[in-house]
Amino acid sequence: MVYMALLGILAIAAVPQIGNYRLHQAVVTMQSDARAFANVADAQYTISYAYPASTDTTTNPNFLKGAQASSGDVVKFVNTNSGTSYRIIVTNPTKAPTKTVVYDSTLNGLQPVATTSN
Repeated sequence: MVYMALLGILAIAAVPQIGNYRLHQAVVTMQSDARAFANVADAQYTISYAYPASTDTTTNPNFLKGAQASSGDVVKFVNTNSGTSYRIIVTNPTKAPTKTVVYDSTLNGLQPVATTSN
């Protein structure tokens, strides 16, 4: 009986941690997508001396050939500074609705993960 009680207490303590692991995994995937899109955008710039026009994967899923968003991730590419820099904003409305990942080329890469309230 004591063993069952201890297992119950451990289970109660572990359940919130499982949710945190899933959220962390979603954020890491969003960061990976941001880096992948940045690499492809930089490669395109070296070839054509221009970044792509501002768009996102919801309206134009294949706007950067060679980069594909992970399941559930929405990648928004924002051409800034008259086309000489860019910002990539990645969200996942289903797995991490309160988190936003930003990659800013003028600030040398990934920025701290932003948390928004629902």
